[in-house]
Amino acid sequence: MRARLVVGLLLALLALLGGPAALAAGPYPPPSSGSGQVDPSRIRHGECATFTGDGFTPGEPITITDNGTPIGTVVADSQGRFSYRYCPTSSARPGRHVLGARGSVSGMYVTAVVIITGVKQSASQPAAAQGTNGGGAGAGVGRGLLAFTGLPALVIAVAGTVLVLLGSLLLLLADRRYSRRRRSELAA
Repeated sequence: MRARLVVGLLLALLALLGGPAALAAGPYPPPSSGSGQVDPSRIRHGECATFTGDGFTPGEPITITDNGTPIGTVVADSQGRFSYRYCPTSSARPGRHVLGARGSVSGMYVTAVVIITGVKQSASQPAAAQGTNGGGAGAGVGRGLLAFTGLPALVIAVAGTVLVLLGSLLLLLADRRYSRRRRSELAA
């Protein structure tokens, strides 16, 4: 009986770890065979950079993000390429910004990094960000859309593992108690 209990607990533990672990291990964002670039890679507030990429389905809408927050849309050209003029707002924090582009048809995802170093001396007000190939300034602006990091699946896996281990410990203690009681009854 004890061997079956241990084998059952091990199988339950493997099943529990296999499910959420497989979810957490899945690729996110989807694999990319295209590439993304930003030029120049260092800018100040009031300056702009051009974010470009390729590998998309021709004519597909592409959502552009800045550190996971949607900031605009563009449409891929006939070669599957896009170009987006990135001009950070005055509220954009200095530092590293990951620009992302996700195709709505292909699921293609490319990124590039731009560093905002500070404020341009002669800038009175930065220009609005705008895309080419049919994108509009400010299209898709919103807050609260965060990239999936796999954290919820990891939390579920850890919590499930702890519960399975606690359940195993309780079952083993109950089995030990039952065995002692049975031995004392047989001895009497």
